[in-house]
Amino acid sequence: ERMVVTKAEAAIQKLNETGNATKSDLAEQILILTSDTIGVLPDGKTVLVKPIDRKHAYSMWQKMSDSVHEVWTAVQATHIQLLPTRSEHDVSTHNPTFRIIKQQKITERTEVSFIPLTPQMMSNYWDSGEPADKAGGYGIQGLGAAWVSRINGSYTNVVGLPLSQTLA
Repeated sequence: ERMVVTKAEAAIQKLNETGNATKSDLAEQILILTSDTIGVLPDGKTVLVKPIDRKHAYSMWQKMSDSVHEVWTAVQATHIQLLPTRSEHDVSTHNPTFRIIKQQKITERTEVSFIPLTPQMMSNYWDSGEPADKAGGYGIQGLGAAWVSRINGSYTNVVGLPLSQTLA
């Protein structure tokens, strides 16, 4: 949840620093959508991060093997509005400034059950190259789906953005 707030603040700051942009270059209202996804082991404390190497991936997978972990995604919608300028002269001489109109945040949790993993399965999967840039070292939308025996919750949350919950 902290990360989605930080990402939204960074986006607003970037918009407010758009140098030579004038009011006519920018929409009067913008919706910023930020999200961040992590995996969490059954202890509720251990976060599954992107693996730094094969050994690290194996360590995470052994903990997830024949077990249930959770995927948590925080999503924040931030509705911002361009503040009006004082005069036409101000439009070209001052940076635009946005203010937050409304923010809404959700956190979605999905349980993911893994089959028992063998060393050969882990080796083959690592060698595929798919796990290197994935939290928890797997992608449910790719080859990692073969390890998932069941999910309880939102599939798109495990992919990285809970679509129906975000839309709602």
